[in-house]
Amino acid sequence: MKEKIKNYFKNNQHKIITVLILLVIGSVVAIIGDKFASKQNKELSNFINNINEIRYDGIIDFQYNLKFISKEIYKNNEEVYKYKGEINDLSAGEVSKENLEFYKNVYLTNNSIIEEVIGPNKSNFSIIDKKIVLKLPLKKNNSWEEEVIYEDNKYKAITKILDVFIDDGKKVVITETTIDNIKGFKDNKYREIRIYKENEGLIYFEKNEENLDDFTVSWWIDNSNFRKYLGKINASKEW
Repeated sequence: MKEKIKNYFKNNQHKIITVLILLVIGSVVAIIGDKFASKQNKELSNFINNINEIRYDGIIDFQYNLKFISKEIYKNNEEVYKYKGEINDLSAGEVSKENLEFYKNVYLTNNSIIEEVIGPNKSNFSIIDKKIVLKLPLKKNNSWEEEVIYEDNKYKAITKILDVFIDDGKKVVITETTIDNIKGFKDNKYREIRIYKENEGLIYFEKNEENLDDFTVSWWIDNSNFRKYLGKINASKEW
């Protein structure tokens, strides 16, 4: 038996060496890939705010609190940050608490951040149910496309990074999302602006509203310095 094993290895030596080499290469590639993905995740995770509670203010006294609930890690190393939000009641108690609450999931993959808002108040946020809000590389003019279902119709949303710069020692990323040929919006075009800042997350949001030609919804982190970035938005966008 020992002699047979010895002869087998002798006769198949080149095959065994080839397999071993492929295994070593595969292991090295996997290690490099994991380190690269980890580095990417680190860059993007800097734009996810997991402070216990954040307050956002907006136009016409719109205000809501966003509480960080938990962070979960899936098998594919995708991270999910879960939040619960509550919009301040301006109706003197006429609106039930359930209709003021919503949930937000932020997914961190190896190359993007995806946002999902769930609840009756999601109309205050993006019209895109599960949206890629940031995608590597974080460089000016980088863009990506998504298929969007809105009121049972399919559209193509294009998000573009308008600008990337350093302020107060932190990277700031400004994005614009557009959807063309969508009825009900001014000029049949939906537009959405976001400003992200390292260690602070989403600090400003703006969108045009359906059936209101000259009205935009906007909200921002309380006490944020977002206003000094609005000039860059106006210089970059076409509207």
